[in-house]
This record gives sequence, C-alpha cells and structure tokens, in this order.
Amino acid sequence: MDIRLYGSLDGAIAANQSDQCDFPGCNKARIGISKYCATHRNTNARLGHPTARKVLAKEYAFERMQVSELIAENRGHSGVSNAIRWIQTWMDAAITGQTTTSIHGKIIGASELRRLADHGVTAEDILVESASFWVYMQRNKHKWLNQESERIAMSMAVLSLAPREHRNKPKPDGTMTNTRVMFPAEARRRLGDRLRSHLLPLYSNLLSTINSHKDAVVTVREQMAAPLSFPVRL
Repeated sequence: MDIRLYGSLDGAIAANQSDQCDFPGCNKARIGISKYCATHRNTNARLGHPTARKVLAKEYAFERMQVSELIAENRGHSGVSNAIRWIQTWMDAAITGQTTTSIHGKIIGASELRRLADHGVTAEDILVESASFWVYMQRNKHKWLNQESERIAMSMAVLSLAPREHRNKPKPDGTMTNTRVMFPAEARRRLGDRLRSHLLPLYSNLLSTINSHKDAVVTVREQMAAPLSFPVRL
C-alpha cells in the first residue's frame, strides 16, 4: 500500500480496514495496513503463511528415533563429528557474545542459542532435531504451504528444544498476566535455514542411509562410510 496516495498513515489505515481480508474465503476486515485480517496477519508473520500451524514434536517422533539412533551409532563418522563441532562453535560464539566469526559469519539467533544452552541442549541435540525434521519434511512435502513456512517450521523445531521465556505483561485492568515470549523474528526465519544450507549433504546421507537400511539393500555402516557429495566445512 502506497501511503502517499492517502495523505497520511491514518488515512491509509482507515481506507485499508474498509476492505476484506485478502485470504480466500475470509470476510473479516483487514487490520492496519496489512492485506490480511488480524488472525491471518499474525499467523503469516509468526509461521510464514496465513494458514500455517506449528508442527508438534510428536508428529516427527518416528524420524527422530531413526535419526538419533543412526547418529549415536556413527559419531565417529567425519560428517557427523564435523557437523557437531560446527554447531558447537556456533553455540560457543553465541554464549561468549561474539557477533561474527570467520566460520559462521554473522551469529544468527544468539540469544536463543544461549537459552538452549542454559537448558542443557547440546550441539548433538540440535543436529538430531534439525536432521529429524528435515527427514520428516522430505517425507511429507505435500504439507508445506510455501518455502517461508518450511524454513520457519524447521527453526521452530530447534528453538522448541527448551522452554520459552515468560514475562509479566500488564493487562488493561491493571493486573499482570504471565505470557510466553515469542521467538525473535530473525531466529524464526533464519536459524533453520542456516542449519539446512550448511548441513544439507549430511541430512541427505542420513535419509539415504535410513531408507537403505529399511529396504535391507546396504548396511547402515556401509552407507554412512560413503563420502559426502559436498563435505561439511569447518
């Protein structure tokens, strides 16, 4: 919306809120200068699509079991050990307050990585969770509404490894209510993407190994011994 056409922000808001939500089938009024109603705007901002929903951990519990067992059996594999070290250096940089490193560039999600570390979440935990979720995504591609919702969902899976912070917030009547703090926008949108862009070769090897093991074509150790197409960098 070009606010200049309406003379002021208030004029633009008033004109926009006279229209219906842009989401098909929704007849609610738009909110602010968004093309959506409040419900669809908030969901789109939080999860990447007006009708997206948070994927529950129990939905990919089977994939987590498969991935965690495979990683536990192959910690000595160079791809696995390098990935764990790469995540650990990312966490260490966040914990010590570094904003950039030669390995990671800008430290994305620093406050959230510190929160995870404070709750005892390890680099291996993050590897298992992110790889499990990626395997789940590959098996359920029809569920993803767009790339943005997919990226955010993977971030949320990792960020949810530890409880969210709670803060007291004043209500209109003067009382206080205890609310959960929303994950920062940058962490929601970029943390999972950073993991996937760097560790995708390993994720792919893990999925290939799981599928091969299931079909009894090759042994787990034989498949994991295959070199990565794009070696994990440190």
